[in-house]
Amino acid sequence: MKRLQQAIDMRREGDIAESTALLESIEEKDGRIYFECAWNYSILANARQAIDNYKQAIEQGLPKDLLKKAYMDLACNYFELHQYKQAERILDKGICEFGDSEAFRAMATIADYKLGKPKHAIVDLMQLLLDPKPSKEIAKYKTELMHYVQR
Repeated sequence: MKRLQQAIDMRREGDIAESTALLESIEEKDGRIYFECAWNYSILANARQAIDNYKQAIEQGLPKDLLKKAYMDLACNYFELHQYKQAERILDKGICEFGDSEAFRAMATIADYKLGKPKHAIVDLMQLLLDPKPSKEIAKYKTELMHYVQR
């Protein structure tokens, strides 16, 4: 646990490569170690390594708040590789696991659009936009959503 915290502190200080090396050196990895390692690989724009580690993290088990982030980040890394079908599959799992999550639904509309289902995407997006209460969850992922919408 001490090495995990060290690696997280290194990442916060901007030393991503050292943080990743420390996490990779831990022999007995649990879901949290894989999750933190995946996060580092995402920062380093190494989507393939991030995907492998997020899959391991999910398989090993994570607390619900980290599991939600792992699903979202895994989908984002699939987006980076233009693997929209895989992203859609992960987003669907996230929606099943976390109910009617606006963030997962918003990302799923982008996947639908990229997969040639613009009508479905627009209908879902309009439902999200016309909801009378603004979504704090969508606001939390605004940067990621704008990044993929503009591509």
